[in-house]
Parts: sequence; C-alpha cells; structure tokens
Amino acid sequence: TMGGEGFGSGANVVIQGVGPMGLMHVLKSHILGAGRIIAIDRSDLRLQFARDFGADHVISLKGTTRAQRVEAVRELTEGRGADVIVECTGVAEAIPEGLEMARRGGTYVVAGVFADVGDVPINPHRHMLANQIRLLGMTNHPPTGYVSSMRLLNKFKKTFPLDRFVTHSYPVNQIEKAMATAFDIDHCMKVVITPSNS
Repeated sequence: TMGGEGFGSGANVVIQGVGPMGLMHVLKSHILGAGRIIAIDRSDLRLQFARDFGADHVISLKGTTRAQRVEAVRELTEGRGADVIVECTGVAEAIPEGLEMARRGGTYVVAGVFADVGDVPINPHRHMLANQIRLLGMTNHPPTGYVSSMRLLNKFKKTFPLDRFVTHSYPVNQIEKAMATAFDIDHCMKVVITPSNS
C-alpha cells in the first residue's frame, strides 16, 4: 500500500505481523518519518528483521497476553495509542486487539486478511465510534502501485538490508518444499520460486 492510510511524519505506527508484507510496512513507516514503529509477531526471526528494517520496538506474542500487548503500545505512545495500526497477520483475531491499540482518531488498516477466515467480536461503539477510529481495507492494488513501491525500494536499497529479505529460493519443481519452508516462520522471511528446474 502506498497511500491513504494516514502514514505521516511523526506518526506512531504499529505493524501486527512482520512477515514479508508487514516488513515492507515497517520499511515504509521508517522512510515516511514515523515517530515510533512498533512491530508485533510471534517469530523471533521476524522481529529481528523488523528491528533491522527500522522498527524501534518489538513485542513478541510469545509469553504476552492481549491486554499486555495493548498496554505496551499505550506505554510506548505516552498513553495515547498508535496513530496507525496495520494488520498484516492474516488472522482475524488480531483485528479487535489492534483496534484497542489505536489512539482517538487513529487509523486501522486491514491488509493481511485476504480470505474469509471467520468472524471476530467487535464492539462498534467501543472499538470504533467512541474513539473515532477510521477502518480501512487494503487489497487489489493497481499495477501502478507496484511500480511506485519498486521505485521506493530501489531508492533505499543501500539504506536497508534488502538483500536479506529473500531468505530462500527454490526451483519450480521443488514447490512443495518451498511451501513448507514459507510456513516455517521461525526460519524464513521470504521464499522465491524460480521458473527454472535446476
């Protein structure tokens, strides 16, 4: 995503899930001058990637409760909450938690739930209306969005360790192995499948 989410200079940003998509939102937040960038994930590997790509703080899902994570975000934002929260988990349960991390007038972006993964309980008054939360769904970007993203990555290729982003590469005849690796989030960031069988 490249616009309309409320990213701006000084904005405190939470990224829920720092796999490939989330990591790019960490990078984008850093480039756009975010105040504090807070990354949340269950993978220590991915949290380290988030630090390397510009996250100021990381919160592990391991050993923390929803209430503890919400409180940690509040503490890191002087009690206000985040200006922008970006869901990149693909897990619907992350949404109510993320909404609780938003400041009054904040923006919550759903970017990772690509399919119907079920319902989650949301209290429209508490989660959105009372705090004037703006809720955005981001998907199906036009090709022009990818062009601007590629230009941005090219411009900052020496600033961030982009060469480490792809952790595994497999030929197309090893697609099963590639998929298994992609789901092993404790040992993988991004898998690429090449058209060659060699």
